[in-house]
Amino acid sequence: MFMASTKNLVSASLTDEKKTIIAQAVETIKTNLPFLIALSDKERKGGMKLGDKSFGFAEKATGYIHSSPQFAPAYLNVPELDKDYQLLKDLQDILRIISPLTNNIEDTATECGIEAISACMVYYHAVKDAAARGVEGAKPIYDDLQKRFPGSSGNSADDDATTTTK
Repeated sequence: MFMASTKNLVSASLTDEKKTIIAQAVETIKTNLPFLIALSDKERKGGMKLGDKSFGFAEKATGYIHSSPQFAPAYLNVPELDKDYQLLKDLQDILRIISPLTNNIEDTATECGIEAISACMVYYHAVKDAAARGVEGAKPIYDDLQKRFPGSSGNSADDDATTTTK
């Protein structure tokens, strides 16, 4: 049987004004980062990964390039390396600020979805029960909502959206 979450961890709303302010803030960030690119999934998977070890390597190698430039090949564009490396450090700083925020937004959206679906499933099961009992007006609602669970005999809704109690 379906169990709705008993805790409502998120109880908030956003006004249109606040959403506009947030959208403007995001636009301000984008305006100040006009060089941002979007890699395809293939490009993202095919490129070198820059984790903590790689970042440390880049830091060390960049230092050596400046302290021992005799080993740098003539085709190495050191000024461009310096720009790229500095931008990497700056973007890492921005990511440290933004990542917790995006994680919290994603977590909150997930929880809101769980809470909304839980409440909707409570309603769905009440309508299902009312339709089974022949309550007037319940069957068309049940039939419409039941479309969410195609190919079922009507029981998969119980399995599909079961939420654990928090």
